[in-house]
Amino acid sequence: MSFRNSLWDEIRGETAWFAMLFRPLSRSMTPEFQTLLACARTRLGSAETVFISAAVRREVDFARLLSLAMEHGVTPLVYRNLRAVCWGDLPAGFQSELAGHMAANAGRNRFLTAELIRLLQAF
Repeated sequence: MSFRNSLWDEIRGETAWFAMLFRPLSRSMTPEFQTLLACARTRLGSAETVFISAAVRREVDFARLLSLAMEHGVTPLVYRNLRAVCWGDLPAGFQSELAGHMAANAGRNRFLTAELIRLLQAF
């Protein structure tokens, strides 16, 4: 059974609207991209939570997921939502790599904030 079919079967019941939303696209989307779409939200509903939980227990290439998140600029959302939904189910190496990217992001944000304050004080 393929990743896509078994995952859709698993979430079919209470999350039918979510499955219907992504089903037409699922043939052309990788499991990593489907997971990225579910994680790249400011608020997770029950459908997304169930989908993400099921997806990370399947054939997700976590290196590819991280690469996609970085490419699309949604790494902080992916981190926050994976941490809230299924952090313990993720491989330790992926957890530390993702946490490292978040630490680098926080450092960059601190630098940019300090630069903004400096510019505001100059005017």
